[in-house]
Amino acid sequence: MKKLITVILIIIVTTACNNKLDGFEGTWIAYPRNQIITKVDKEKTIGGKKAYYLKIDGKGNYTLELEQGIQKGTYIIKEDNKGVILKEEDGLISENCTLENETELHCDRYALLYKKTNKKIK
Repeated sequence: MKKLITVILIIIVTTACNNKLDGFEGTWIAYPRNQIITKVDKEKTIGGKKAYYLKIDGKGNYTLELEQGIQKGTYIIKEDNKGVILKEEDGLISENCTLENETELHCDRYALLYKKTNKKIK
């Protein structure tokens, strides 16, 4: 009986953990008007030119397509389940985001706003 209860608890905990990832899984788009523009030198800026695509796989990994290249890493969900922290492969924090109304991520580094899309982006 103890083994059965333990197995049931493991299934419940695993299912609950996987469900909280589902809110972030998918493709998020930061349009140029929502991006942070950074001046590189007198003539060059980064940001505000083309859409950024943030792809979250629901399993702890992300890919962020920026104008300067593709960034990959992992993410963790904040304790309150209302936000996500993206970490690059070297462990540095890439974005710190807060979830608003399940369709908007408000972030602090590359873009201020990513909107969730249902479109399949390659």
